[in-house]
Amino acid sequence: MNTFVRILSYILLIVTTIIFVLKVKIVIPVSYKQLIIVFAVGVISLLWATLREDKSNNRK
Repeated sequence: MNTFVRILSYILLIVTTIIFVLKVKIVIPVSYKQLIIVFAVGVISLLWATLREDKSNNRK
C-alpha cells in the first residue's frame, strides 16, 4: 500500500509540475488554485507514505 501511495504521489507531483510549466505557454482550462491543491495532495501523500514506512521499519 505504501508503494502504491508513493508512486501515485510521484505521478501527481510530476503531472502538476508539467501543467504549471505548460500553463505559462499554453492556455489550459485549469486554475492555479486547483493545481496548487493537487500539488499539496501529492506532497501530503508522499510525506504520509514516507513517515508510515519509517514507523514500520522501527517496529521490526
